[in-house]
Amino acid sequence: MQLLLEGEPGLRRRFVDWNLFHVEHRFQSVRARYRRVAAQRNAWLKGGGGGKPVWDLEYASVLSEIAALRAHLLGSLARAFQQVARNYPAAQGLSLEWRSGLPAAVDIPAWLDSHLDADIARGYSFLSSARGDFHFFQDSMAWVGSRGENKLVGILLQLAAEQVVFEQIGERAVWLIDDLGAELDRATQEKLLAQLINAGDQALVTSLDEPAIPTPQARTTAVFHVEHGAVAQTDPAPDRSE
Repeated sequence: MQLLLEGEPGLRRRFVDWNLFHVEHRFQSVRARYRRVAAQRNAWLKGGGGGKPVWDLEYASVLSEIAALRAHLLGSLARAFQQVARNYPAAQGLSLEWRSGLPAAVDIPAWLDSHLDADIARGYSFLSSARGDFHFFQDSMAWVGSRGENKLVGILLQLAAEQVVFEQIGERAVWLIDDLGAELDRATQEKLLAQLINAGDQALVTSLDEPAIPTPQARTTAVFHVEHGAVAQTDPAPDRSE
């Protein structure tokens, strides 16, 4: 989960695009259109860019459309994040912001024109959908969390995405949760597990140690223990807080 914050920008763009695919039905066709136009413009650039730049206006249009869709989703994610993170002190004061890495939509055609020679020299378009990233900020400064904090915030961001998708299409996710306890204290584990279980239709939890399953979910929880290749069903552990 922490890789969503600690990994490369491309991972975060895939996270955004994956959720866009579920909530914005035209995104798939827009992305296909972008790929087609980008391939045509890049082929023209590799060929030396002779003649008029006939692809530029269409390329600028579809590139700005993708950027707008991503920015709109991030706005929804930012609002949902504030809701799902309100009970976690480590996530308080964080704001989620999208940086497109592109000029304003109306300025893209002029930018492409002024940088045409450089694009021809490199053989591809410098401005592309492989730009843009989101970051968390706190007190107007980029936020850098510990491993545990990054894991917590990454999970909360996934929960925020689940909320956005559910509000748009009315379908819940199946959660696959592995080793939640690593780098998180037991109270935080219990709180997160309760949210994850309530947010999805089903949750599959794997752990080296017994997971902190909240008592309210125990009636509908099946627990299996694997040892030396043998699988046995056991009863959920009692709530130690009582």
